Amino acid sequence: MLRRSITPALFDPEVGIDFPRMLHGGQEFRWSDVVVAGDEIDTTTTVQDIRSRGGMNFYVFETDSRNQRGETVCTGIWTNLVRDDS
Repeated sequence: MLRRSITPALFDPEVGIDFPRMLHGGQEFRWSDVVVAGDEIDTTTTVQDIRSRGGMNFYVFETDSRNQRGETVCTGIWTNLVRDDS
């Protein structure tokens, strides 16, 4: 589910990630309500931050997963690093 949400953001040309230079920097999750069998989960992804520091570009994405009642069940923070050789 999350992969289907975050992949379009990673490949968005406006974001501009150079994949051959990309490293996975980390991910963290904050869980809220319990997910149970039969729940329908919808996940959206937003770009939280893009910045450069020390020859690296940092791309931070946030995913928000909600159940069929609109309650947040999980928030994910995804960090990717891309070496900047320019």
